[in-house]
Amino acid sequence: MRRARLKCVWKWLFLTLLAASFVSCMTPEPQIVIQTRVVERETTREVVVLKEVTRLIREVVTATSLHVSPTPPPTIHLCFSPSSCAQRGSAVYQRLAEMLGKRTGFRFEIVMLADDEQAVKVLCSGQADVAWMSIGAYLTANKSCAAEAKFTVMFQGSATRVAQIMVQSDQARQARGLTPIRSLEDLDGKVFAFTDPLSATGYLFPQALLLDAGIKPGEEMFVGGDPQAALVVYTGEADAAAAYWAPPQADGSPGDARASLLKAYPDAAQIVRIIRLTAPIPYEPLVFRQDLPLDVKDKLVAAFVTLAKAEDGLALLSELCQINGLIPASDRDYDVVREMASTLGLDYAQISQMR
Repeated sequence: MRRARLKCVWKWLFLTLLAASFVSCMTPEPQIVIQTRVVERETTREVVVLKEVTRLIREVVTATSLHVSPTPPPTIHLCFSPSSCAQRGSAVYQRLAEMLGKRTGFRFEIVMLADDEQAVKVLCSGQADVAWMSIGAYLTANKSCAAEAKFTVMFQGSATRVAQIMVQSDQARQARGLTPIRSLEDLDGKVFAFTDPLSATGYLFPQALLLDAGIKPGEEMFVGGDPQAALVVYTGEADAAAAYWAPPQADGSPGDARASLLKAYPDAAQIVRIIRLTAPIPYEPLVFRQDLPLDVKDKLVAAFVTLAKAEDGLALLSELCQINGLIPASDRDYDVVREMASTLGLDYAQISQMR
């Protein structure tokens, strides 16, 4: 009888050790509890054997338990298209990667792209996670693979730009024997000056504004820049012109294209007046791949927010793309560009060249 019980004990020992080994391979930090139970008529030797089995199992499990290594941080591929930022030295991009890495715990690889077409390709194929893109490239990527605009850049404290349409004052026109121009409708058939065909504020958006209103100038000219546009209105060479607009300066003087005339023509702000502003036009976006995990997106958003608030981060952004900030953006912010492109019959490749 005793031999039979011992045989059962050793059989139980073998199976228990086998089970313990299996558990130790499956569980990173096993919690093994073996209870010693003594049945009636057990001898002292059998109790000692069972206690020794308990000790051995605990020692074996502790010695052989596996520790799972932590998951390596993801690598974020951050790309720059040539139309969104000027090419800089590698040291600038390395500093950007380090700053973002400290804020997220991720590894960053900076990739410089050849053109906007490649920017769309790498973002939509998953080869890039975040991309600094032209507006045209973003609109293409959003249409192709639902890429998401998360930030827009800021220049001179603003994330948008506005175009203006300028005309001579009523008094100046009447002194020349001309009818005052007080609305867009009064521009029909008139001489209109633009800056250049690729300018957002000096041509594209003002032209779309005119077309939407059903206005067709009698003559159009391109004068090469914003100061020139203001000047031809001042001198009367054109009835109206388009150029950039900015709020008045602290002293009340104009902050827009007319400011360039004040030194030579102190009365420029009185002679040249504004009759219409366009809707705000966003700058280039910072774009995320649509299928990035949500927790990764959240960390990236937080990192860019803190980067743009830090003094060293702002200095780097200025050095990198000559910008002075980032603000959150969404795809809706770029609907105004889609509408302009539709009005003028432009494709997104043409919009990529807009400046």
